[in-house]
Amino acid sequence: MKDVARRLNVSVSSVSVALNRKPGVTGALRDEVLRTCHQLGYNTRRIVTKSQRGGNVGFIMSKNMPLKSEVYFTQMLMGAETFAEERQFHLLMNTVSVGNDDPFQLPRCFSKQIKGLLIAGYFPAKYVEFLQGQGVPMVLLEYDIPSMPLNAVMCDNYYGAFSAVRHLIDRGHRSIALISGMKDRISEFLRVQGFVSAMREAQLPIESELTVEDLKSPEIGAGYKATLGILRRHPPRLDAFFCITDNYATGCMRAIQESGLKVPDDISVIGFDDMEWVSHLTPPLTSLHVPREVIGEAGMMRLIELVEAGVEQEPPMPMRVVLPVRLIERGSVASR
Repeated sequence: MKDVARRLNVSVSSVSVALNRKPGVTGALRDEVLRTCHQLGYNTRRIVTKSQRGGNVGFIMSKNMPLKSEVYFTQMLMGAETFAEERQFHLLMNTVSVGNDDPFQLPRCFSKQIKGLLIAGYFPAKYVEFLQGQGVPMVLLEYDIPSMPLNAVMCDNYYGAFSAVRHLIDRGHRSIALISGMKDRISEFLRVQGFVSAMREAQLPIESELTVEDLKSPEIGAGYKATLGILRRHPPRLDAFFCITDNYATGCMRAIQESGLKVPDDISVIGFDDMEWVSHLTPPLTSLHVPREVIGEAGMMRLIELVEAGVEQEPPMPMRVVLPVRLIERGSVASR
């Protein structure tokens, strides 16, 4: 508006009145403002007036998620809610139970006439497709379905895992075990691929006796049992564990210590997510920090963009946003 006002030698308020189609300026000036906007490269079709702003947006996550995931995605909810309030939107949170044989239903918050929807975590692709068919803008958080035209915000799961394993390798570890979860979840799949790439780049073997994949439970106990299974095979040389979640890493450390070994003197452990409790473990866990609140904020920013673009029936092309993760070094990794 300042650029247009400067070009036409009029006040910024006059430009604002013209763009928002309010009374107070002549039709000739309104036409001149629009023409000047186009000459300067601004798209006036995307302008959203105050009366068009605000409203309800939904945030859903699976009712089947365990406590760990609820904490994980609740922090995304907090980031999304803060940004929504700043933009005069009200966030409605709902949990949804979706099984393979369940009939698809709209979340209860749809009864509040929501303008957009954030989907946190894993849902079956068919359910996401069902939601997409309802005609409401939506953004996925820490989940994606590459075959579908979706908006999604994720952390850099691949590079995070790659950098974690490189961290172990740079400190002299050569025999590295892997504990991972469900392969059909894109974030966990990418973390495994990062592990594989780092090992191959360093020309290190990926040993089957040191690999536990596709764990169905994300709980700490699953990491504990998987680690015990590896240790009971008596691998001749085991330097470290890379666990694709802090839950698995927490159970892994407990299993190592109960087996009469020390972390990191005998075996190093590194996790992923940087959950709040890991700095209080003994020793504190080295992990990859996921900016969960920023993911929620970025998702809400994109959702509001889609909602406001929809006012003029001009939705932007789908966009995938990948946010960086950061290695937090603590006491669970030693040099060899």
